[in-house]
Amino acid sequence: MNQLHHRKSAFTLIELLVVVAIILVLAGVAAPAVWGAYKSSSLAVSANNIRQLAAGGAAYLGDNNYRFWPYLIKAPAGDVYWFGLEPAEHRGKPEGERIVDMQAGPLGAYKTSSLAVSANNIRQLAAGGAAYLGDNNYRFWPYRRNGEVDGKKGAIWWFGFEPGKSLGKAEGERTIDMEAGPLGAYMPRSFVPDPSFGFTGKPFKPKYKFGYIGVGYNVHLAGETKSGKAIWLTRSNGPPPLRYWDLEDPANTVVFATSAQVYPFREDAVIEEFYGIDNKEVTVHFRHNGQAMVAYANGSAGLLPMDPSTRDAKAPEANVGRFAPKGSKKYLR
Repeated sequence: MNQLHHRKSAFTLIELLVVVAIILVLAGVAAPAVWGAYKSSSLAVSANNIRQLAAGGAAYLGDNNYRFWPYLIKAPAGDVYWFGLEPAEHRGKPEGERIVDMQAGPLGAYKTSSLAVSANNIRQLAAGGAAYLGDNNYRFWPYRRNGEVDGKKGAIWWFGFEPGKSLGKAEGERTIDMEAGPLGAYMPRSFVPDPSFGFTGKPFKPKYKFGYIGVGYNVHLAGETKSGKAIWLTRSNGPPPLRYWDLEDPANTVVFATSAQVYPFREDAVIEEFYGIDNKEVTVHFRHNGQAMVAYANGSAGLLPMDPSTRDAKAPEANVGRFAPKGSKKYLR
């Protein structure tokens, strides 16, 4: 009886084959999804790493007469590879036991360079803007409108909500909630203050306590009057923002650009952050070797030069100007 009972509690060969067959079928169904998720994750990581290396490399070239870096330099302290320093005492150690200091390589100092920071901020804004357009019938957002958030009245800028009580405060003391702006739900919170403001030859004056992103929005996309002027304040009874389909050439229409302003408008000028660009204001900051980093409406990004005739003469070394002479909508419409 015990032997018979023992045999019945065990798996038969047929049962084992059925279980194996079920496992194989389930694996066949799940594998594509698992592999797809892996590929997506791998692609995102690779894209992030390549982007950072490209931005850092471009900044290195700008500081080194556009000469590339060596693959390896033998030094007393160790082997200086392009990606970092391997200390001399680690030479000869088995692979897997060696260490490298990535900050000590030729590109190490450029991870938080101005160009890398601008690239990060522009990329996030471009991705967030594209997502916003997809959810809002491809209509752009206002530069500013007055409204209410959580029972508080104030200014809803494209980059955040500023309570009414903050609007009258001194610049540098004002506050803003970036998550309450039109793009707030579409962007991660990893903006980094751009270090280039410290190298303009003029004092830098921030507007808000929260830091600064150093990027301006093309206000012509926020709407235009009948005469073609950019609408800096959207009203309920006024023209709405443009739609993506209104653009004749999205690949050459700037949505975001590195931005700043020379202020006040006299000889003892300072540089302050600014958040909008149009065809009249002198607010594009060509901070990257005389070029501005931009994001286009079609999702691409790049660098554009300044029109020399538009350079702000009150602080010429700050490289603040426009893409084209006053009145021109080149790259804006």
